[in-house]
Amino acid sequence: MAKFKGKELMIQALTAPVTYTDIAGMTSTSFTINQESVDVTDKDGNLWRELLEGAGVTSMDVSCSGQVNDAAAYAFLMDAVINKTHVTLKIVRGLGDEFEGLFEITSTSASGDYNAAETYDFAFASAGEIAYTAAP
Repeated sequence: MAKFKGKELMIQALTAPVTYTDIAGMTSTSFTINQESVDVTDKDGNLWRELLEGAGVTSMDVSCSGQVNDAAAYAFLMDAVINKTHVTLKIVRGLGDEFEGLFEITSTSASGDYNAAETYDFAFASAGEIAYTAAP
């Protein structure tokens, strides 16, 4: 089975109509798809938990961290934080599949140590349905 480099897991932000821009300087990227369960276990069951199929809320959390090196992309994301606006993200994997949807920036931080690059962290939470496109 093919292996993929971690650097191929990219997050892109829709910065202009039909223009996706890589969030520059990323050194770490991750995403989690969360599936809420609906427990329907009752006293008539066989003492094993039962979950309702097809129920519950699905959400996606995305995070990235890296070195600040692209003023325009960083300013775009900081503007969304300050103005409490959602951003459209595309998560592209080495496999060739993609996730795309609306996200809220739930937290951001920056740090800078003496004699080191300034770094950033962003955390995003899905704010609607996420479209999935399988690898071709």
